[in-house]
Amino acid sequence: MRTTVIGLISWLVGEIACLQQLSGKSTCLQRNIVSFGKHEAMWRRVLAGLLGTLAVLAGYIAYGYASMNSEDFRNPNVSFWSAALGTGFMWLLTLGAFGMGIHFLKYSFTGEFFRVNLRLRALILGALSFFPGFFLLAAPALFLVSKRWPRDTHADDLALLISAFLGVALAVVVCLALLRRAQRNDAAAASVK
Repeated sequence: MRTTVIGLISWLVGEIACLQQLSGKSTCLQRNIVSFGKHEAMWRRVLAGLLGTLAVLAGYIAYGYASMNSEDFRNPNVSFWSAALGTGFMWLLTLGAFGMGIHFLKYSFTGEFFRVNLRLRALILGALSFFPGFFLLAAPALFLVSKRWPRDTHADDLALLISAFLGVALAVVVCLALLRRAQRNDAAAASVK
């Protein structure tokens, strides 16, 4: 709605400028109608630029935490699986944020939406679907474990490990479903040709 109002205002200002210059009204009208569509696309590009910048910044911050988190492998108080899970989690966040940021910034600079290869898209979305599975299952698992074994310190590790395995299972299922869909699309495109 806001972009439409801004586009209409800019169109009216352009028409007033054309009338003041006493130039050909039809060419001014055609030029401003074309620019009206560009203003609407410009706001999308600005928004994509802001989102891309924020995503790259989030990736940079996650990179700092991921590099600090890799020191857990040398800490004797942290188990190997906890260190591997935490480090893998942070590096996946880092790569996902950088990938999304670069994708948004490419659209912001060029104005063209880049399609990602369907197989690569399936792998990326499959890997990123780990997060909803993990986060949705971690809170109830931690609650249930704290009620079942209230004084056991290793019970939280068990809950997080189960949530991580279920998150990985969700990621594998999403990845395989998207790969199968990409394969069907490739087969349909080949049969059309």
